[in-house]
Amino acid sequence: TSGSASDEMFAMLAREAAAYVNPKTGKPFEWGDSWMHSRGGGIGTGRPESRPRRITKDGVVEVMPAKGDAGYALVPTSSDKFGLLEFYDNCNGPRWSVQRNWGVGEPCAQAWHGVVCFGGRVVELLLNLNNVACMGSLNVTALATHVHELRYIDLSDNLFTGDLPSELYKMTQLQSIVLSGNRVTGALSEDIGALVNLRHLDLSANAMRGALPQALGNLRKLEVLYLGESGLENKNSFTGPIPESWKGLKSLKHFSLAGNEKIGGGIPDWLLNNLDELQELTLSACGLSGVLPANIDQLKALVTMDLGGNNLSGDIPIDSLARLSHLKHLRLTNNAFSGALSSNVANLVELEIFDVGSNKITGTVPREFFDLHFLEVLDISGNEFTGALFNKDDEMFKTYAEATSNLRIIYANNNRLTGTPAAAAVFKR
Repeated sequence: TSGSASDEMFAMLAREAAAYVNPKTGKPFEWGDSWMHSRGGGIGTGRPESRPRRITKDGVVEVMPAKGDAGYALVPTSSDKFGLLEFYDNCNGPRWSVQRNWGVGEPCAQAWHGVVCFGGRVVELLLNLNNVACMGSLNVTALATHVHELRYIDLSDNLFTGDLPSELYKMTQLQSIVLSGNRVTGALSEDIGALVNLRHLDLSANAMRGALPQALGNLRKLEVLYLGESGLENKNSFTGPIPESWKGLKSLKHFSLAGNEKIGGGIPDWLLNNLDELQELTLSACGLSGVLPANIDQLKALVTMDLGGNNLSGDIPIDSLARLSHLKHLRLTNNAFSGALSSNVANLVELEIFDVGSNKITGTVPREFFDLHFLEVLDISGNEFTGALFNKDDEMFKTYAEATSNLRIIYANNNRLTGTPAAAAVFKR
């Protein structure tokens, strides 16, 4: 049947696609990779269709099998065009910022702006910052009805308002939804749990409200979850707590709820025990309280942690943080942390940014900071540090200065420090 032949074709193309790599990194292509998006393209974009076509009685354009393609049925391609043109008509197409080739020929053969194809089928729609409005609220009915191989939607920084449409939750083939920087309102429906193939969900910088959906924990393939951040005019205001069902997000690598001030509660223990792949944890300005747990070191893959702008207190567990061998960015600013910093900061060997500004930290500033070769920014301002930050008579000073080749910025104001200000020799660029 044509269905089985189509499945066979896509299986073959998928095997071929496994060889594609990002030329900048040499690593296999991943969701969120943008090495070809910057020029409006991706795998298969604009690839001319060299095979002959025919038009059936009902107006469907079909690709004819080429010699040597025994066993392949005719593959209809125009349903993608119908869906895209209907989307264009429904979503303010004539006023888009860029409309290149839309409506001309077939979308894959003519490289319609923002359309990415694979094997002659539309798989990505990338219309970021393109004045797409859909008469106000987002309308994906045409895409859901006709563009059956669509995997990636990026409609960020456009002009959508209103709730997310119910049709979006029926597009179960989707692997990436990026709608950040719009004016989307309403709640994130529990129907989101139906999108089990989703790898990337970015709804940040909108005006969404309501409880975080329990069903989101069903998305076991999800790698990127951004529901926070503030836009120029809007920010989300989801309410907590963070559902324990989210411990099912076993593939999660990047997680942000930044700016959702009504999340509340402490840092969930299940989050530390279950998200082994997590590289980014951004829970800044989420209304969190309590302490930074000592078992934070269970997040072995963590590279970035931003817990700034909350009401966390107690000692900063430097010994635990030092066991995070990949940690580069640590932001704990504007909390109520107290106590002294351990000299074990020396073990934060990959650290590039250390920001504990505006807390209640006491004691002296560990000299070991200046042994961290990759450290670029050190912010200890607005605390209760005492003693000298630098001492020009210290025989070790020159050694520290030479060791820190990347240090660019030190914020140490509003403390109780004494002694000699930082010398130029500390800063290498």
